[in-house]
Amino acid sequence: MPIKLILILAVLLVSLSAPVVLKAQESASPSSEVTTQNLKDRIEKIVNEKKEEIQDAVNNLEQKKRGFICEITRISENSLSVKNSKGSQILSLTDQVEFKKGSKIIKFDQLEVGNWLVVMGIEENQVFSPLRILVSETSLQPTPRKVILGTITKVGSTSVAIKARTGSEEISLNLDKNSLLEDLNEKEISLKQVEENTQALVIMTDNEKSLVRRLRVLTSGL
Repeated sequence: MPIKLILILAVLLVSLSAPVVLKAQESASPSSEVTTQNLKDRIEKIVNEKKEEIQDAVNNLEQKKRGFICEITRISENSLSVKNSKGSQILSLTDQVEFKKGSKIIKFDQLEVGNWLVVMGIEENQVFSPLRILVSETSLQPTPRKVILGTITKVGSTSVAIKARTGSEEISLNLDKNSLLEDLNEKEISLKQVEENTQALVIMTDNEKSLVRRLRVLTSGL
C-alpha cells in the first residue's frame, strides 16, 4: 500500500476519533454509529499493521537530501576539512560512509589532501550527514575559459603564439589532443594548415596550462 495512502488513513482515523457536533440532530442513528465504528476499526487495523512504514515516511519528510563538490584540505581521524567556492567546512564521518574512486570502493585511509569529492548525504535539523563520497584525483570544478582575438605570430609542433588585438604582449598557447582547429567555414584542419600572420579567434583555458580548446582561422594577417 502506498505510504501517502497510509498517512491519509492515519489522519482520517484521528478525525473519526474526535467528537463531532451535530447541528441537524442531537444524536446519530444506531446504524450510522455502527458504520462509523466499523470504518474506524478497519483504518486502525491498517495503520497498526503499517506503523513502521508510517514512521519511516514521517522521518523521510524531515530529511533533506543534499550533495556538493569540494576539495580536501585536511584529514583528521573521523572528519575531513573541505573547501569549495562557498567556503570551508568540516565533514564528520561514520563507519557507514562509503568511499568510491572510479568503480572501486576504497578506505578512508586512502584519501589524500588535494583530492576532490562529490559528497552525497542527508540534512536533518540543519545537521549534514555524509552517506556516499565519490573521490577524484583531479579537480571537478569547471575550468575557466578565455577568448582571444588576434594574430598568430608563431606555430610550433605542440603550441602556437598569438598577439591579441587589445595588447602588445605575445601569448604562448599549448595544444593537446582535444584542441580543435578550424578554418573560416568551421571545417576542421590540421596544425600544418595554420600559418603565421593569420588572424584567429582562440578559446583557451584561463589557467597555468593555457590550453587551446578551439582555434578558428579567420583571415590573413594585416
